[in-house]
Amino acid sequence: MKYVFLLFLLLTSLYSAKAIEINEIMYNPAGDDNGNEWLEIYNPEAFDLTNWTIGDLNSNDTLVAIKITNSSFALVVENSSLFADSNASIYFAGSLIGNGLGNTGDTIFLYDANKTIVDSVSYNSTFANGNNKTIEKYNNSWHESIAVYGTPGFENSIISFFENISNVNDSNNSYILNDTAINSTNMTNQTGNATIEACFAFIGINTTKFVYEDESIKFRHIVNSSSDNYSILYWIEDLFGDTVKSPYETKTLTEKSFTPHPYERDTVYIIKSILKTGCENQSAEKIVIYKTNEITEENDVVTAKKETIATNASENKTKFSYELVYYNETIAQNEESSAVLLVKSDSEPHQVKITSYIYRYSRKYSEVYEESFTIEKNEEKSIEIPIFTNASAGEYKLKVRINKDSQKTDYEITKNVTIMGGYEEKKIEYENKELNKTGENYLRTSINITNPPVVYQSKQIKSQGLLPVAIIIVLALLSAVLVWKR
Repeated sequence: MKYVFLLFLLLTSLYSAKAIEINEIMYNPAGDDNGNEWLEIYNPEAFDLTNWTIGDLNSNDTLVAIKITNSSFALVVENSSLFADSNASIYFAGSLIGNGLGNTGDTIFLYDANKTIVDSVSYNSTFANGNNKTIEKYNNSWHESIAVYGTPGFENSIISFFENISNVNDSNNSYILNDTAINSTNMTNQTGNATIEACFAFIGINTTKFVYEDESIKFRHIVNSSSDNYSILYWIEDLFGDTVKSPYETKTLTEKSFTPHPYERDTVYIIKSILKTGCENQSAEKIVIYKTNEITEENDVVTAKKETIATNASENKTKFSYELVYYNETIAQNEESSAVLLVKSDSEPHQVKITSYIYRYSRKYSEVYEESFTIEKNEEKSIEIPIFTNASAGEYKLKVRINKDSQKTDYEITKNVTIMGGYEEKKIEYENKELNKTGENYLRTSINITNPPVVYQSKQIKSQGLLPVAIIIVLALLSAVLVWKR
């Protein structure tokens, strides 16, 4: 029997889990796929994929490092400028990943520098097909993302849903996920007419990592709500309940950041958020650890002296400065909006040129606004910047450049903005919803909240499911041999 035990150990060792894995895939974004497909690779520790290979069923590409960070996430892109602002590592796979990720299904392979296969994933077009969502890995299965555009460089949005679903309070036990009805009372899959509570909401918090070291803490909110009219109130506390970042209310889901100034080398922070909707408010929390090597009593004294000197100097001398005192975080498509820039001069007059536009990645999505003027010494001037864009709904950035006296380097202000669909788009969407409600073929699908829909599974996971069967067959054969020898 000792041989059977050794054989069992050998078989189980062959199925040890690999750390580096394909974690998220954008295989069919809305609109043109070229340059907009990407996938995310995850490893608990920072890693380097230089000279690794990514491929599909038709061709392979050697990964070229564009940016390597200490993140646990790496993004493989077709456009080298895609996610340039991300905290994740960025790798270029060429103009297409493989032969272009198939919209009806494909298999993706990841090879290390020695051409040894590390992970492979097969998918079909059941979910995230052309709706600007991704397929995300959760608990060894794949699901459609909660977040529009996915969560590149962050933990997957589907994780936030399952972590926070216990916070959802609904006496009828009915929820809505991605326009799919979930009924926690009736656990069987079924189709047909269903009565669904119209009010549902939950919120999650995603961070780029769990432990930060002398860097900004970056996070974003994941929201699923039956109402488009919501806002998020968030703040940050330390472990003792003291507020270290004051509450702030926002209506956008863009990335947020916080730079701590701790009094200890290791500090625990808690990000807290409340989702305000027409439903009952929902809340979420996220704990992160911040490490620093810069906290000493001597440094505190030096810092205090520097701050005192800087304050005295600023009181005695006016400096050239600028501030975006107003802008809309949410801009309606094809409707006029504006921002207000405040410029303060110093003890000299200056020639100032203002340039502003809406952009995403390397492409501009609005007319470039330019204005030049003279500002006299010690003068304050407010400039209203008109904003107009016909860009499709989504997340963008507002860029404002300030040039003083034709200097080579501009001052820059960058803000996250959300473009919302115009009136006609909302009207059509509303009319379609009303039509569906009154149609005879109005259908909602119920799924089990404890067993969400599986898009596909990797070959590794499928092979792990065959392990018990293989062990039983081997044991039976060995037992037969032992009986025959007797």
